[in-house]
Amino acid sequence: MAAKEDVGSLLDCRLLDLSIGKNMEPRCLIPLPQASFIKDIVWQRAAKYNFLVLTKEGKLFHGKYPDPSLTELMDGIDAVESSGIGDIVVAKQNNITVFSSDLNEKMIIPLSSELWLGVPMGGAILGQNFNVG
Repeated sequence: MAAKEDVGSLLDCRLLDLSIGKNMEPRCLIPLPQASFIKDIVWQRAAKYNFLVLTKEGKLFHGKYPDPSLTELMDGIDAVESSGIGDIVVAKQNNITVFSSDLNEKMIIPLSSELWLGVPMGGAILGQNFNVG
């Protein structure tokens, strides 16, 4: 299923037939609560048919296909991603915040300009793999 057709204030959900490369008829049209443009859509892999919509204005919404309603979760968001186990990661201002799939805050990772300058913060080695979970 594809769901990233930026049509202003409507999210147009369609099934794609990849074998013939054609769009199928719309399955649902989900109106955004206010006139807005979609910046990103993230499918929550661990929760079938759940997805997150991030608008260009930084508002994050939750939806469940094919329900034609969205629930506003938070605002001021710069980026969003979902993990394979259902955790949600958002970037907001100078922090990366990890939430559980039911939106309980698990961890906040503050970012500093030192990271962008290549100077390790708190003894951490840049590029080091961290186990978050």
